[in-house]
Parts: sequence; C-alpha cells; structure tokens
Amino acid sequence: MSKKILLTLACTLAVIAALIIAGRQRLSAQGPGTTTLVFGFVTSQLGLDTKIVITNASATPFGNSPTAGTCAINYFGTNTQGATPAIQTTSTVPAGGQISFTLSGGGAGVTATQAFQGYIVAACNFPLAQGVAAISDQGGSKFLSYLQASVLPAF
Repeated sequence: MSKKILLTLACTLAVIAALIIAGRQRLSAQGPGTTTLVFGFVTSQLGLDTKIVITNASATPFGNSPTAGTCAINYFGTNTQGATPAIQTTSTVPAGGQISFTLSGGGAGVTATQAFQGYIVAACNFPLAQGVAAISDQGGSKFLSYLQASVLPAF
C-alpha cells in the first residue's frame, strides 16, 4: 500500500476512535440515574403556545433497569404578566412512559404559565430522558415548529 492510503486509513481510525470515546464520555457525563434536558425556545406569548413532551426511555431491551421518576422544570426568560415561574416538579414519568404539558394550560403536575418566553431546563431523576417541544397557535390548530430537547452533560 502507498503511504497516502496508510495515512488516510490511520486518520480515519483515529477519528472513529475519538468519536467512540466522546460518545462514551457524553453518556457517562449525565450521571447515573439522571438526565438534564434543555428546551432551547418556548413561548406562550403573542397568541402562541408550546407543548412539551418528556419521554422516560429507561425501559429498553438492553438490560438496564427501568426507572420511574420526576423532572424539575426550571424557567429562564421573561414573563410579560409577572415574575418568571418558580421551579415546578412534574408528576411521575413511568419507565417507558411519557408526560406532556402546555405552557398556557399546564398538565402533568405543572401549572399553567401564561405570557412566558425563554427556555426551560428539565432536570429528570431518571436515566435516558428525551424531550420535544412543539410550538403552535394557542388553540393548537396551526403547527409552527418542532424542537428536539438537548441533553446537557453534567458539570
């Protein structure tokens, strides 16, 4: 083989190894039994509303322990009708289950939050949480945007 092919092969293997190591570090950074999600933009202002869905994906066929738990919902942003809401705790999310709530109407143990805009951090006390936010008009008849939650590493 030529030196160019060997160098390309060596670089490719180094990149693959770095990706595997980074993936393992990202998974272990969540901490055992917890997941922190960031919903990067949510709103209940100007006739819009956000529906948030949190999935507890700890029930898998891979031998991990299914774990039920709750999430602490932290609000960061502005509320045109008052103070930013205090931390709220969701109802229990069963392993393999989901909860959902809207900013304007609440649900799943979370109270309604009118006129809020910003982002939400959901600190869940179970592993493998996943989340999505869907922004629509207040009545929910016109879908505008779908946003996947980001998983934060532990600091």
